Amino acid sequence: MTLDELLLEWSYRLKKGYPDMGSPSDIQVLREILVENDMPADDIIDELEGKEQEEQEESKKISSSSIIQLIKSMEKDDILKDNHLKFLNQYLNSRPFKEKINNYLSTKNINNKTFSKDEIPAQDQVFQILQDQDQLEKFIKYMENPLKLSDLPPRGNLYNELKNASELNDDSIKKLLHLKGTEGGRGVGKAEIFLSMFFGDCKMRVVGKGDLSWNDEYLEVKGSGARLGGRDVPWKGYRNSILGQLAQEYEYVSTGKLIDITTLINRLAEEEEIDLNKLKEGFRELANEAYGSSNLIDNIINGLSDDDLKSNDKVMKALVTLYYDHYAQAEGAKHFIFTNTATNTNSDGERVMSKNNSRYQIFNTKDIPNLIKNKEITFPERPKIGNLYSALLTI
Repeated sequence: MTLDELLLEWSYRLKKGYPDMGSPSDIQVLREILVENDMPADDIIDELEGKEQEEQEESKKISSSSIIQLIKSMEKDDILKDNHLKFLNQYLNSRPFKEKINNYLSTKNINNKTFSKDEIPAQDQVFQILQDQDQLEKFIKYMENPLKLSDLPPRGNLYNELKNASELNDDSIKKLLHLKGTEGGRGVGKAEIFLSMFFGDCKMRVVGKGDLSWNDEYLEVKGSGARLGGRDVPWKGYRNSILGQLAQEYEYVSTGKLIDITTLINRLAEEEEIDLNKLKEGFRELANEAYGSSNLIDNIINGLSDDDLKSNDKVMKALVTLYYDHYAQAEGAKHFIFTNTATNTNSDGERVMSKNNSRYQIFNTKDIPNLIKNKEITFPERPKIGNLYSALLTI
């Protein structure tokens, strides 16, 4: 029996003259015909029912009328809630903005490659924050004439600057300021996405080292707790170094990696029998080992007097200058922006912005020596033998 013959026989035996896969009695008639002709009734019926289901699902494709009908049905059954309507309203209203915002973010190199493949794409996270906060229209308007980082003063508050210029609400600015992720094994830190998307002369850096490109120059972004180098990196050659040998000779002993370099040099300089020129060479040896990319080493070390070696302030300034300049030279950075990204936990256990959150400072790397001399940029924790690249303190 061919398929046409089967359908003809099935239709002939039905009172209405045509089969309905949704009718149990029609299916029973089909089963009788198949059994009579020694055909695999169960297999054929299962296949026909599967095709019928697919056709039904295809015919029920979502359309605007079906959505309207669904809403009316939910309202009739009293299961349509305010939060459902709010979500639908936000979602539908946001669709016209999606392409515009994605195109804008792509000019800032914020795209599917900004975060690792295991994370929600950066541009989707940005869009979601703006959509959830109902701030899409305001951001679209802001995109037309964004602030320039070049127009900001050297010090200030990023939150205040953006609040005034964009008119976005508090939560959207805070969430975007703290948006972070990973890219190719490195962290995309807090404020990097924020600075790229909100400032017309900044974008994510995709060629060579670095965080951001500011007017085509490398801008290094550092948030609270960041450091200019690896974590807990020790001076491996300390024990056999000039400073290490002098520390043993004069019995200056501290707890291993916690030896404070500034205090070590100060205490050794106070020893009457010590050769201060040798001590200075020990300082130079340390500088070359820890901060060898700096081109200021000889100038800084040669400029220290005997009294300077005994001064906590002078030695610390020398160390910090070399620390900053070493990183700038090694990485090729032209500018730094330090941003306070610290948060606290409130009484409800929620993470909230600290009092100084969003404060910032921008400076050119060539100004590092004078800024440190005048204590105009943050000093890190004290560099130690077991931690040469100490954490920067928040501004």
